[in-house]
Amino acid sequence: MAKTDGPLFSQDAHGTVADLLTFSRRKSCKQVRFQKKQTDVITSARTAQRAVFLAAVAAWNLLNAGEKAVYNTRAVPYRITGYNLFIKEYVPIAPAVWTERRPVGDQDQAWRALASDGDGSNLIAGVYGGRLWTSADSGANWTERRPAGDQVRNWRCAGSDNDGSNLIAGVLGGRLWTSLDSGANWTERRPAGDSDLSWRGVASNNDGSKLIAADFGGRLWTSINGGVNWTERRPDGDSDYSWERVASDSDGSHLIASIDGGRLWTSADSGANWTERRPAGDSDYRWIGVASNGDGSVLMAGILTGRLWISVDSGVGWTERRPEGNQDRNWYDMASDNSGSNLLTGAYSGRLWTSADSGATWTEQRPAGDITKGWMRFASDSDGSNLIAGIYNGRLWTYA
Repeated sequence: MAKTDGPLFSQDAHGTVADLLTFSRRKSCKQVRFQKKQTDVITSARTAQRAVFLAAVAAWNLLNAGEKAVYNTRAVPYRITGYNLFIKEYVPIAPAVWTERRPVGDQDQAWRALASDGDGSNLIAGVYGGRLWTSADSGANWTERRPAGDQVRNWRCAGSDNDGSNLIAGVLGGRLWTSLDSGANWTERRPAGDSDLSWRGVASNNDGSKLIAADFGGRLWTSINGGVNWTERRPDGDSDYSWERVASDSDGSHLIASIDGGRLWTSADSGANWTERRPAGDSDYRWIGVASNGDGSVLMAGILTGRLWISVDSGVGWTERRPEGNQDRNWYDMASDNSGSNLLTGAYSGRLWTSADSGATWTEQRPAGDITKGWMRFASDSDGSNLIAGIYNGRLWTYA
């Protein structure tokens, strides 16, 4: 049964037909795409948590207009709605529940690539000097994938769309690969021609159509058709740079990219134009990890042997954050939920940290015990309830 507004196949159509085709209006264009149903992994813990949220929604509906207005005013500094703030304060914070995952068995691995879909059920993880793995049940079980054949590769980066069907993965000193079926089959992509490159960062928008890839010692590349064609981007002129990490908002319009030994750059038009950002002043830094929320307003960036910085206005202004106190750390990666309230990061040879207020305060997490670890890669689902963290020469851990 059709559930669309506007004449079908017209410019104004939006909605879903027979749970198969979805018509949508995005900032960049109007789209029609196949709609894949996401797997709802039912667990006793998730059922209990949903009951708590239903009670919170009911409590919000009992507030009068004046009471809701107070929450709306209080929520302004966090760039969320009064409803979001009420739910956040109403729902009790459950103790962190982390589970060790062993795609490769009971052995340490150099986890350097991680990505999650919107609900945390579909995950992709890559080993530097190893294999690529996918999970369809939030990390309980894993399947080895071999895009580049039956040999180990230096998997360095991965990205996923919202339902986990469209994936992208990059090899350091190799190729880019994309999948349209959650990793069952792969296609090699050649943005810069038939050459091996140092792919260190990739990111995808919600439907997998808009991609961005970073070549360390080379250029930035973007695609608007799932990796079939690519456009070279030159934020800092016609020169090669040590591009490290990239992140994208939900529709692929707002992007952020980092240079190791250079600057931060943001784009508000899918990479056509770029603006240099200077959180730490007018100097070059070893910018490594970056993350973006769903609309590109909340950004996070980290310096290797430096500080952590957060912006709540798409990169115009920045605030230094100190999860581990007033000291420099190695911030290799970070992750954000769709709202930008729930953040995840960790320091290499340090600790794992989460924030529920866009980085204003932080809570230490100890999946691997009360010891420092080489935290290297992170990913979050759309609401921050399902997380995955990887240790270099260590284990994978999921939170649910």
